[in-house]
Amino acid sequence: MKKSKIFTRITFSFLIIMGLFFSSLQWLGPVESIKVEAAGPVEDNPPSSIILDGLFTTPSTGSNSSIINDQLVSVTPGTANQKGAIWSIDDIKMDLTKDFTATMYLYFGNNGNNAADGMAFVMHNDSRGVNAIAKSGASLGVWADEGYNGSKTSGIQKSFAVEFDTYKNDGDTSYFDTNVNDDHVAWGYPGKADTYIDYSIGVWPVQSNRRTMKHNNVDGNTGVQYPGLLSNGTWRKFEVKWDAASQALTYQLEGVNPVTVAVNVQDVFGSTKVYWGFTGSTGPTYKQTNRVAFDEIPDLVNAEVEQTITRQDDSVVGEGSSVFKGDVLTYTLYAKYNGGLQNWKNIILNTVLNDHVTFIPGSMTLTTPGETAALDDNSWSGQSLALSIPNMNSTQNAATVSFQVKVNATTEAASVTETARFNGDNMVIDTNSIDYVIQPNQAPEVAINDAGPVYVSEGEDYEVTGTWKDSDNSKGTFYYELNSEEIQSEEKEKDVSSVSADWSFLLSKDQLNMGENTFEVYVTDENGAKSNVATLQIIVVEPPSLTLVDADKELPIDLGSGYTIKGTWSDADSDKVDLYYVLDKGEPIKFASGAANVADKGEEVSYEHTIPADELSVGTHTVYVYSVDDTGRRSNVEKLTLNVIGQVSFTNVATDVSFVDMEIPNQPTFAKRNADWDIRVKDTRGTGSSWRLTATLSEDFSDGAGHYLLDALTFVDEFGKEEKMLLGVAMNVFEHTTKSMDEISIHWRENQGILLKMEPFVYIGDYKGRIKWNLVDAP
Repeated sequence: MKKSKIFTRITFSFLIIMGLFFSSLQWLGPVESIKVEAAGPVEDNPPSSIILDGLFTTPSTGSNSSIINDQLVSVTPGTANQKGAIWSIDDIKMDLTKDFTATMYLYFGNNGNNAADGMAFVMHNDSRGVNAIAKSGASLGVWADEGYNGSKTSGIQKSFAVEFDTYKNDGDTSYFDTNVNDDHVAWGYPGKADTYIDYSIGVWPVQSNRRTMKHNNVDGNTGVQYPGLLSNGTWRKFEVKWDAASQALTYQLEGVNPVTVAVNVQDVFGSTKVYWGFTGSTGPTYKQTNRVAFDEIPDLVNAEVEQTITRQDDSVVGEGSSVFKGDVLTYTLYAKYNGGLQNWKNIILNTVLNDHVTFIPGSMTLTTPGETAALDDNSWSGQSLALSIPNMNSTQNAATVSFQVKVNATTEAASVTETARFNGDNMVIDTNSIDYVIQPNQAPEVAINDAGPVYVSEGEDYEVTGTWKDSDNSKGTFYYELNSEEIQSEEKEKDVSSVSADWSFLLSKDQLNMGENTFEVYVTDENGAKSNVATLQIIVVEPPSLTLVDADKELPIDLGSGYTIKGTWSDADSDKVDLYYVLDKGEPIKFASGAANVADKGEEVSYEHTIPADELSVGTHTVYVYSVDDTGRRSNVEKLTLNVIGQVSFTNVATDVSFVDMEIPNQPTFAKRNADWDIRVKDTRGTGSSWRLTATLSEDFSDGAGHYLLDALTFVDEFGKEEKMLLGVAMNVFEHTTKSMDEISIHWRENQGILLKMEPFVYIGDYKGRIKWNLVDAP
């Protein structure tokens, strides 16, 4: 298959970073940066790379790979019939029981359509270890034989590979890529026999025997990616992420979407620790230079980085946020060391600001554990920052660089992307990108807090309040108009341009007419842009007035009685009012809704309402009464005080009580009470009040024939103690502490309370006496 040649001339520049690196802020120095023109071929200058320091090795035989200057891997040189492999040493095998990320840059030469054959990212547990390598050509140093009925086990065993194939093998000696197109990215299992499909087409003697391979583990091109020409003289970022919980590997080559593959670890590798690296090859005619540079190696340095951008009000500039001229933004670049086989060494923080912001001198600080220090501005060169930060380890494990920029004016919306890179000897990692939009000059916005109309009493001033905002200016000129005439203008300034600020303007009673008034306000910025016009209707009215009978008096009322408030109201310009009372500090109660005004407005209208008794508990209550007209204006407030008095009293005392008839006993015996002892008491003085009941024998028991039951009436307490009730002497017979205002019945147990003691020597007869009951409202 013939391919056309494309030649591209590239000029470029890069930064040579020089500086000293120390572990203490006192020793921190700026990094000098020198721009160098025509620094060398692109293939020698990846976007970034770490120092490999013996972390990778090549097979002892059969490989044309090499490591250049301990930073750059040449998988194959750009000559014909080459193959190569480079593998991690045992110390940095991928541990598939843990999540990890690996980041590399890949270079496929600059041969365009004349490139062959490509590279592959490979993870394996082949018994050959770091000496594992397969054939050149279509096999890319990883796949098995490409020929019909050839070996299916000559590829790297127990492996998974992502191939970056720059040559479509579909004729002559190989049909590996029959079901895919030109340059492609796909994954597969080089060590599995079912990856390779042998088949024949045609009939002998023109029969063609072929072998193809599964791409993405299917017999077809499902999900295969076509990134365009890979051999185009550029470096492409390649990232691999492993999710140990789901046993899923996600890879992404710059320019195409991420791909996730479920990998059965034991089935594919037979181990949870695997070698990893790259293989590659060139063809007999077509060729390419294959190179790899590493940024992040699993478990070598485990770190996380983050970039945040905030405004002066601490709000976060997020994806697609808008900022405006004059905004001051704080960039915060954070790095944290989370462990690893090595400390993170010789770290340079690099970032290049977009052209629409300007670094604010003297605003940069560096925070490390236990210390924050201001940094000078020597690390800046124009919009570029190259700052040395201390090495990181388990103790010195974090660094935060913060600085401020000011947003410049733009004539049209400018979309920008900000990112930063922490570039160390043994790990290079980029922060998240933040995209935001710098907006052109914005007109101010002004608002009035009240929706209107508002009603003002005659003779009152009124203060109009509101907010204003100008996204890119901190100053504005306010213009105030009343009834279509400008009454004043003034300049206002706020602290932060993007934040709303309050404003107010006082309208005096002399400026407001009776009836309707229209107030308007607008703002212009320093560039002459005019805001919206905010309008408020102000109506000057007379509020209602109200009288209250017994206003300012204190009136006693009995508990259980309601109280009727009464008086008059008047309103000179409203059609109706609502009447309210407030009891103590409670919520207003509307007792008359939409009470109609009389035809001759201003005349007094009577009102009357009874406050229910159940709202008036024992004690002192303040009652407030007022009215509100249909414009929301409130009248004067009148008040009075009610002193609700409670008491303890009998609610029932039986006129006659009696004891059970009995025969004369042969020994002293108590006569039991009949059921007619009905004595009830109610205490409305409130919970916790105490009272007691006393009984006094005021007339001895006699039969009217000269016989008496002397010393017979006896009180037996709850402990069984007996005490004779003497004539004319009051005795406590019941005590109670009030828990509710419910009625209490006086009762004793059958063998307690007031009883009549019968002696054997008494005369037969009907005996009567007199008992006097008395309530005492004290313990």
